[in-house]
Amino acid sequence: MKYIIEGYEPQAFFRHFEELCAIPHGSSDEKAISDFLMRFAEERGLEAYQDEVWNVVIKRPGSKGCESLEPVILQGHLDMVCEKNEGTSHDFTQDGLKLAVEDGWLYAEGTTLGGDDGAAVAMMMALLEDESLICPPLECVFTVQEETGLTGARQINPDWIRGRRMINLDSEAEGVGTVSCAGGMLVRMKRPCRWEESGWTGVQLKLTGLAGGHSGADIHLERGNANKLIGRLLGALADEIPVRLVSLQGGNKDNAIPREASAEAAVPAAHSEEAQNLLRREADAIARELAQSEPGFHLELLSCSPARMMDEEATRDILNLLAVAPNGVLSRNLQAGGFVISSTNLGVISTGEDGIHFTFSPRSSVSSEQEQTKRIFRRLADMTHCEILIEGEYPGWSYAPTSRIREVFCESYRELTGKEPVCEAIHAGLECGLFSEKLPGLDAIAIGPNLRDIHTPQERMELASCTRTLALVRRMLEKLTDTNS
Repeated sequence: MKYIIEGYEPQAFFRHFEELCAIPHGSSDEKAISDFLMRFAEERGLEAYQDEVWNVVIKRPGSKGCESLEPVILQGHLDMVCEKNEGTSHDFTQDGLKLAVEDGWLYAEGTTLGGDDGAAVAMMMALLEDESLICPPLECVFTVQEETGLTGARQINPDWIRGRRMINLDSEAEGVGTVSCAGGMLVRMKRPCRWEESGWTGVQLKLTGLAGGHSGADIHLERGNANKLIGRLLGALADEIPVRLVSLQGGNKDNAIPREASAEAAVPAAHSEEAQNLLRREADAIARELAQSEPGFHLELLSCSPARMMDEEATRDILNLLAVAPNGVLSRNLQAGGFVISSTNLGVISTGEDGIHFTFSPRSSVSSEQEQTKRIFRRLADMTHCEILIEGEYPGWSYAPTSRIREVFCESYRELTGKEPVCEAIHAGLECGLFSEKLPGLDAIAIGPNLRDIHTPQERMELASCTRTLALVRRMLEKLTDTNS
């Protein structure tokens, strides 16, 4: 294949990353990339395992004199969030990514890049084949469906893994070691509805231009949520004139803050012009409120002629749900600088023949608060006559008061850069919590290169940061060959 990344070392890492980008690997579509890794291992004579959901573990012996040391686990996930800009022609199930480099940053044209977590996969591949590496035995663990509920980590066979020190490579800030994270779950709600013949005129709303972002890592920025804003617009309309919903669509992933949403609503013909004026006034108010944080906010209004509309009760319940459903930051630790404790994200809305579907992604580092969030959603479902399913719960990862892997990270970073590293807890979810449950006594840290705007088509990865991060991992592995560690 033709490579575009030039002038950066180690070349093997960047070559592997580009090869990965040529293989479709959205969540639940990881078989091809999983098989690619198995071939990689076979060609190099490495011990490898693959399970029925396409998790892969590849093992490498320790360097000379280090063969009998305790293995070190390197871990990342195979799947990427598949988001694209409106108007971008790209099939994530068939097409490779169109990569480009600008000012030392790599991005994909019109789509997410998958640096989260392709950077981890490429790093592990480069380390597995690096004959100059000084290291203990390595257990490289590649999981699937991390972005949709940490399914791979939940199902992986712990008998394949002997190590109890782990470097997770699913972080997005160089020089920052993540040492704790929030737990999470999915809340799915459906409001069944009956369809009626319309006879009314229609208005179509298309809301675009929001920044979006990761529903954990970026939730503290309190960016606009397209699904909540489309609900606000429709609610303001329903306060003044009769309205029936026709359709609602917004967002693609529960763990991405939705950037775009659309809706169709039916109103009596006599109120058609008034409806558009009301929506414009509310949109103007939103634009003023978001002028600093979301300058790209835009609402387009079109006339339409819907053949059917939802019944009155379903319309009322859905608008009520959109108005009062919790979204964004729910609580903070003000004593720790405002760190987010609990949040939720209304990530996806879709319309089906059976009604309107909603998917929320609540997170919390405090289990009692997460239980309270469950109660809120159950009561909301009861009040709005929705069916509800709570699933995909995963644990948080608690801070360890003492950690040799954390010490090694800090020592290595200081030696390489002369700077002081940062160790922090994050609100996003990581697989470290599930691995800690499966591997008692696990000592873990999460690190990674600089990534920006993950889970959005603006995602980009700093190439020089990848070089430095790989050097950091090499130094950490070398330090872990010290039998006194």
